[in-house]
Amino acid sequence: MLDKLPIAISVPHAGLKVPSEVREINLLSSDEIREDGDVGAQEIYFGLKNYVEKFYASDIARAFVDLNRVETDFSRDGVIKSHTCWDQKVYKDKLTMEVVKKLLSKYHRPYHEALSQCAETGVLLCVDCHTMAAKAPSVAPDAYSFRPNVCIGDGLGACPPKWVNALVDSF
Repeated sequence: MLDKLPIAISVPHAGLKVPSEVREINLLSSDEIREDGDVGAQEIYFGLKNYVEKFYASDIARAFVDLNRVETDFSRDGVIKSHTCWDQKVYKDKLTMEVVKKLLSKYHRPYHEALSQCAETGVLLCVDCHTMAAKAPSVAPDAYSFRPNVCIGDGLGACPPKWVNALVDSF
């Protein structure tokens, strides 16, 4: 049997679940929740689980807790959203600080703690996996523009250029 690759895969926006803490005040339909996340991420990335050392995916929808935001980003499209990336209001009422703290401690922090522990397990590379809309939403840096089929980033230099170039060449 083939050994697992020393890679961790993170799929932070694959979830569709509404946290119980905000279920009663949620304004979004299931389609709107799906459109704010990474549509198709489960189908694309979950097949890699058996081939890599670590695999992390959230079941909580990005529309409520965005695991790819720093804990202190409280912008409209921040860690605990008030609006989706399509600028749709998420809640009937403004969240209390108690609910915000609960969402951070129950969903955001555990995900990041698990990723932080990867270095201690022999993982050599962590890959953050996403999908994106063909046309950028209004809140994106590339608002309303058409996007490429594949987008490869290096975490602002966190990945060696030789690795990034090899991946680009493979596509």
